[in-house]
Amino acid sequence: RTIGYHYDAYKTPLFVEKRINVNDHGYDTVYVVENRGEQVLETVIGLEYHVAPKINRYSKDDAIRYIIDVEHGVNEYYTGVSRRVVVKTSIYPDIILESNTDHEIWVAPIYSRARTEKGLLDVFQGIGVLFIDRVSLKPGDRFETLIKHYVNL
Repeated sequence: RTIGYHYDAYKTPLFVEKRINVNDHGYDTVYVVENRGEQVLETVIGLEYHVAPKINRYSKDDAIRYIIDVEHGVNEYYTGVSRRVVVKTSIYPDIILESNTDHEIWVAPIYSRARTEKGLLDVFQGIGVLFIDRVSLKPGDRFETLIKHYVNL
């Protein structure tokens, strides 16, 4: 799909494509952004995933964790550069987000507040993972990346 992107005072035409390929253990997503304008486009592209492994809402924090180079607790925030995030639980298979290139990655827990018979409760909803790329696209240049989302059986 071709869209317009307002960059400073200029409108830059872009071609944007997202292809999803479903396979036996998950899915692969290919993202493409092409500069169809007449000037250099410098921007930030963020690809966001929410991973929501099944856990008991009253479980301890150590029931879920994620690994990017080293293991992190579910309530730890992460920013760094990598191409792979592994989400682990104590009883279910690992959930893996893996790219073909390095990205700046931000990871944070997602909670919602619920009213229960015991009062207000912060309920764990999942982990937010954001793959970030700072790109500079000359006219005709394209950004392309692949992110795999699968279960390690």
